[in-house]
Amino acid sequence: MKKIFRLIAYTLFIFLVAGYWLFPPPNQNINIKFGHEWENYDPSLFYKLQSIGDFVAYADDSLGKENRHTLDYVRLLSRTVSYRFFHGYSSYSFRHNWISYLAGNLVWDDLDAVVIPNDILKFPNAACSQVSIVLADALKKIGVPYRKVGLKGHFALEANLNGKWYYFDPNLEPHFPKGRKSLEELIKNNELYTGYEGHITKEKFRDVFSEIQYSKPNVALAPNATLFHKTTFPLSILIAIALLIFVVIDLGKALLKKSKGQDTKKAEMSQFIPDRKKSYSSLNQ
Repeated sequence: MKKIFRLIAYTLFIFLVAGYWLFPPPNQNINIKFGHEWENYDPSLFYKLQSIGDFVAYADDSLGKENRHTLDYVRLLSRTVSYRFFHGYSSYSFRHNWISYLAGNLVWDDLDAVVIPNDILKFPNAACSQVSIVLADALKKIGVPYRKVGLKGHFALEANLNGKWYYFDPNLEPHFPKGRKSLEELIKNNELYTGYEGHITKEKFRDVFSEIQYSKPNVALAPNATLFHKTTFPLSILIAIALLIFVVIDLGKALLKKSKGQDTKKAEMSQFIPDRKKSYSSLNQ
């Protein structure tokens, strides 16, 4: 049993060391937009906005803290999120969280998709769910109620201001010429597709909005994935450290045992080697 445990420990340790070099994070030039042509990506915001606190401070500097619960403020937050990212899933690398990385590549694709807001902000790219998570966390920080709008293969939000819901989609960046409204009002007034025209085809639009589900206000977005990532991140570090300690101690014991074995062998060999001085004196007696 001990031999099997040692074999597993050494194999996993070697795999983690090798994986660090075999699976490096993808090299991304943040100055190049890899998303859609219509996206308003601003690479300068990547360095300025590295946390949810940065987003709120950025909006405060533009409109003032006293306007946090206004439509203009939330609209600025949503637009800033749109400009901060270009379209594309951000995923954990082997070096950051090897457990999530392996789970995403071997078990289910979504398991390595980043859902922790401040971790998403370490990337220049994000998918619809990820930008909505960032916006929701910013709204939560300023005390504005929000709810998830689940669509078919898509993810958006509504924010509640003065008792009224307003629809925001920082991923597909719709523009509504007649003003921001709730999704229900936009559909009722036949204004919804106008906002998305040029960003998605009419066929795709019909498919996406064929299913609409609202969450309860202020519910945590992607709670299971968040728990998974918050658990596996420290666990991935602890396992690596434990394996390193085990290997170092085990190798140290092996070397010490080998050294003691050599000393014992020398002692045994010395018993068969006659003492030259004693032999010489015996001959002269």
